[in-house]
Parts: sequence; structure tokens; C-alpha cells
Amino acid sequence: MNMTKSGTLGGFVTLQNPERQCFLTCAHVVLPIAELTKEKLGKYARKREIKVADKQKIRRGSVENIEFKHGTVHEVSIDAALIEITEQDRKPCNGEFAKVYTTEQFSGAGFSKENMPNFVKGEVEQIKMYNFRKPVLKIGANTGITLGSLKIGRSCARIFDFQDVVIEEKFSITLCKQMEVLPQIDPSLASDSREPFIDIGDSGSFVFFISHDNPLVLRCIGLAVAKTSYGSCIMTPIDKVFDALRLPHDCLSKFTKDVAQSEMYQSNLKDIFNTILTDVSSNMATKDDIKNINQEMKKINERLSTTESEVHMLKETQKDNAI
Repeated sequence: MNMTKSGTLGGFVTLQNPERQCFLTCAHVVLPIAELTKEKLGKYARKREIKVADKQKIRRGSVENIEFKHGTVHEVSIDAALIEITEQDRKPCNGEFAKVYTTEQFSGAGFSKENMPNFVKGEVEQIKMYNFRKPVLKIGANTGITLGSLKIGRSCARIFDFQDVVIEEKFSITLCKQMEVLPQIDPSLASDSREPFIDIGDSGSFVFFISHDNPLVLRCIGLAVAKTSYGSCIMTPIDKVFDALRLPHDCLSKFTKDVAQSEMYQSNLKDIFNTILTDVSSNMATKDDIKNINQEMKKINERLSTTESEVHMLKETQKDNAI
């Protein structure tokens, strides 16, 4: 059956033995409802080919594992799929997000050109008593960057027993033991005009805690599954997704700068450094010129020292990995 569906690739997963690259999203994003409701879904759907398209490229993959269970009050509902990327030239090479967000969303969330949104460390964070009030963020294919907060119970983030949600037109399910993310409140807007935290096309997004380090650090806390009638997000805690798909809790892909790329940057800095020296020796310089050149030289020296340090650390890391 050929069918086009919309959703978001939540994040990349690196598996071993054999080594392969995958991504996580919602089960209802990759398979039609008629197939999701089949008995022995995992066995039926395993290795089924999936084509994932965005504005720039198409990734071909196959179903590595899938879970679609709901409606049992005493169990955590799961709507999740692990898709192996089968085309070598379509595998991710960095932890940057697709630019699906607006300039206003980008700056409003605290990012800048020097601090672009990324998930290079592949870190996760469990929701505990001490961190449940942290600000929350998601980057979805449809609505881009949205900010919010976990819905709170008496003294911690609230886990609700059940919630009826619409997955597709004329098809709804009951999700149990989930968490809820409320959209950020903008006091300048009327309550009926506030933007939802997620919308159609955002299912499968990762939901993150924001750590206000410099630069900002994102740590995954869950998978966005569905939207409520009032604009909040139903989220499955990420550790429950890992457990259901039998994944290790440190499986999210980690990206580092390429050594060759860093050495090229280092070489370029040295070329600039030498060009400035040549210009100084071949031209009569005024006191102001010399002052400006000294300032530029100081900046370049600082950048050069930082880059050399990065290259050294990357090489040492590669030696350790080789051992």
C-alpha cells in the first residue's frame, strides 16, 4: 500500500553489531492505521521499506522495530518506530536540525548565529523531582520551535491515567501513563489565540529540556505523540520508548567535529596570519594601522590556540576509540 503521511524525524540512533544508523519517530507517522492495528505488528512490519522526504532529499529506510500499543490503563502506551537508514549517502553527518523554524522562533528561544540549535551530544535526561520545572522545547517539521513546560501535579510533573486523542481523521486512541507539555503563555495574546505546542506534522518530534549553559544545551526527555484539543502535547518519556523498542538508554547518536575539517580551519588561520605579516612588512604602516593589526593578531592567536587544542583532543579521542 502506497500512502503519504506527515510527521517529524525525532532523532538519530546509532546501533552496533552490526553498526547501523537509524531514526526514531511515531509509528502512526510511518505506517497506515490499517496496518498498525494488525496483530503481531512487529513481525509483520519488520524490514518494510519506508521513504522519508523533506524539501532537500529523500531517505530510504526500513522498519527496524515498531510498537503501537494503547488503551491499557495500567501500562505506558507506546506509539513509536525505529527506522534504519539504508542508503549510505543519506546518513546524518552532524547533529544540526533542519531549518524549519522562523527567525522569531530562533531568537525567541535564545539561539543565535554563534549558537545554532543542535543535538550533537545525544544526551537524555530523566524527569525528576528536582528538574521538572525546567523550560521545554521541541523542533517540529510543521510548527518549528515551540517552548513550553511540563504540566505539574501536586509536587512533580503529572502523569495522567488516560487521554483520548485523535491520531488521524476518524481514528482516535486512548493514550495511558503519558506526560503533558503545555505551550508557553504569552500574556500579550488572548487565550484563544495562543500557538499550540505541537500540531499536525509534528508527531515524532523529540521534546527537550533546555539547560541555559553557554551555548544552550538540549537534553531529550520524550517523544511527542499527539495534540490535545486545547493545544498541549502528549509526550511519552524517552526511557519508556527505549524500553519498548529494546534500545540501550545511551543509543542516541553523538556527533563530533571532523579532525580534517578542524585542521583545515587551523591552516586557514595560519594563512591569514602570514598574509597580515606580509602586508605589514611590504607597506609603510601608521601607528593606527599597527594598533589595529595588533588587535587582529591577538584575536587570530586566540582562535588558533583554541583550534589547535580541539584538533589535539579529537586526535586523542580517536586514539582511545582505536584501542
